[in-house]
Amino acid sequence: GARAAETGSRAVTEQLDAMRAMDADPIRSLVVPRVTACLIMTPMLTIYSDMLGAWGAWFVTCRVYGVSDADYWYFTGLFVHWWDPVSGLLKSSAFGVAIGLVACYKGFYSRAGAAGVGRAATSAFVAAFMAIIVLNLVLAQFFNTIYRLFISQPGSYLGGCPQAPCPDEAGHARGSGVRCGDTCYGDLHGGDVTVAPGREPCGREPPGLRPPPPKHPGDAH
Repeated sequence: GARAAETGSRAVTEQLDAMRAMDADPIRSLVVPRVTACLIMTPMLTIYSDMLGAWGAWFVTCRVYGVSDADYWYFTGLFVHWWDPVSGLLKSSAFGVAIGLVACYKGFYSRAGAAGVGRAATSAFVAAFMAIIVLNLVLAQFFNTIYRLFISQPGSYLGGCPQAPCPDEAGHARGSGVRCGDTCYGDLHGGDVTVAPGREPCGREPPGLRPPPPKHPGDAH
């Protein structure tokens, strides 16, 4: 909104016309620096927000609820894949470009008077908000497709942890569970899986975690 209002003020006071009369390109002089600034600063703000979110989650989980630091970072590493922050930064870059372009466009075509500049700022905010929603929908689907096709490993869960069957009480493998590191998650029906002494206890699988069906009947037993 502020960028649209600034550019709109230049438009209604004929500063853009004066720049053109002096053979100065307003696109190169005004639009390009603003869009570049949005392109650079939006990912930086995203990194800052991610760091604050991780620190806040650590503080509440470890200092308020008494969970150990090692457990918090271990399970965070299980569920957060490196592609998650990378795709988030790429999306934030696209959001920054959209915000800069929308703000400059609305400012360039602002109507005369303070009311016109105000309407340009308001419409720039609404248009940028809608552009972010649409871009997020499209980019999320695109990055998820990229992850499934080129990054994730077949049979991997929990951010790239390989699938391994959970053992039963005698230590024999059971194909209905998923092991991630030293942690074994529950079977296909949501029941608890016990393991041999000396191994990590198994718990129920996290919500939404379901191993794929066996390729051949009887593989899951």
